[in-house]
Amino acid sequence: MASKSSERFARALDRKIERLVARAVSKSKPVLVRARRAANDAVRQRANPLNAAVTVITRQLTPIVQSISTLTHLQGRDFINDRTKGRIRIEAQVVPLGDPVFTGAVESLAARLEITDVALTDLQKTYSPIALNATNGANRELERSVQRHLAAAAAEGPVTTTEGVRVVGQAFEAAGMSPASPFQLETIYRTQIQLAFNAGRQNALRDPFIQEVLWGFEYVTVGDDRVRDEHAELDGQRHPKEDPFWLIAIPPNGFNCRCQVIEIFKDQKALTKATKKPEPEEKDGKLIIPGPDPGFAFNPGNVATDIISRAIPLGAS
Repeated sequence: MASKSSERFARALDRKIERLVARAVSKSKPVLVRARRAANDAVRQRANPLNAAVTVITRQLTPIVQSISTLTHLQGRDFINDRTKGRIRIEAQVVPLGDPVFTGAVESLAARLEITDVALTDLQKTYSPIALNATNGANRELERSVQRHLAAAAAEGPVTTTEGVRVVGQAFEAAGMSPASPFQLETIYRTQIQLAFNAGRQNALRDPFIQEVLWGFEYVTVGDDRVRDEHAELDGQRHPKEDPFWLIAIPPNGFNCRCQVIEIFKDQKALTKATKKPEPEEKDGKLIIPGPDPGFAFNPGNVATDIISRAIPLGAS
């Protein structure tokens, strides 16, 4: 079981992240409308609806994902700023997590924080391929759905233009890429926001002054019935910062993962004791191997690094 203090942090972060996901999805729904419209126009013109939709999604959704990721990375740094108050002082202040801003936000925030153009450009470039990869994943889901639905319709006879438009609409719905059913967008943003937020935290924590006061981390789940068994077994795991466990266990540990790790500082004496690592066990006839989902055994701080200004110790000029 995780400590009560870590559970409170995790629940608060989950609520803030969910609000940010909801705002990001809302801002992105017009892209889905335009993508579906492009697909419908392609059907009417006897062209490939997939190519039309994918072009719109790639060009218009990827920059939004990149922007949100960049902002959330900075907000992750701000979380560490707050966590280290009274221990060290951080040079920059960042808007609180949960204050989502989109168009022009990166530039205005960078100006207010006096982040150098080099550092900002470097961070944006870091998230460009990450955002494109996330968008491509959604495009692949849409492609499979459209192909499946068109094949099923064609098996029943010639597909008219009207029928084709209807079937493409059903495919968008089934793929979670429609305004009425945007679950694919929710997956993209929940996973990317988790990755960027925790990457920002991990980058901030690498500052030598913070390293002096940091002991390690505690893994915390949301604690509801949606938590994967493999993640639930990690709940309450506490280990020093240098433990190899943290090379693979920093969330997100899977798509839609809502778990968190909470920093433990050296002055939190009651928590600075490592726990025993969980072993694989059988549950309801299934072997549960505690750990991240396939493809998620990494530390986000090693995926998205930044060169933003460092902390300064209390009392320094």
